[in-house]
Amino acid sequence: LHEKQIRTEKEREKASLANQAKSSFLACMSHDLRTPLNAINGMAQILQTQHLQATHADLVNDILSSCQVLKSLIEDILNLAKIESNQLEFNEEPVDLRLLTREVISQLAFLAEQKNVALVLSYNDQVPRFILGDSRRIRQVLMNLMGNAIKFTHDGQIILAIEPIHITSESVECQVAVEDTGIGIPKEKVAHVFEKFFQ
Repeated sequence: LHEKQIRTEKEREKASLANQAKSSFLACMSHDLRTPLNAINGMAQILQTQHLQATHADLVNDILSSCQVLKSLIEDILNLAKIESNQLEFNEEPVDLRLLTREVISQLAFLAEQKNVALVLSYNDQVPRFILGDSRRIRQVLMNLMGNAIKFTHDGQIILAIEPIHITSESVECQVAVEDTGIGIPKEKVAHVFEKFFQ
């Protein structure tokens, strides 16, 4: 029994070290990927200020849109590493939620237009415009939800709806919902939505 316990402890320690190595690798890779991506994004923004032909301007817009998508993916990788190492932090700062949601719609508009899909923002007036929260995390969640909706919607529209649930003088609880006219999820697969590596 003693030998079995020692072997189990060694295996647990080995698995822990492997997990730490994976987290470190993810963190390093995500940082290294940002550098060339920022360079591409910066050069595309400079090109955007030039007097380009319509076709060339569209190509530059494609590059910028793709950069936004890649940035979001890199943030996901970095966050995964931070979550696994218990280093994910949330900032509490003033957030213009109405402006933030409009910016998300604007940033993704070009991708939607390429598929003839309309993006619609439905912001309930009862939801305060200004809140305290982490604007970066909120934006990331909205970009992921809307980006996924665009990916699986080939015509029609996508609605980003911000609705109130419970509002007091000190706190705001609201619902963020994305509704689209895409292919949807088959009923038999709904139960697997939150499983790892299941699409």
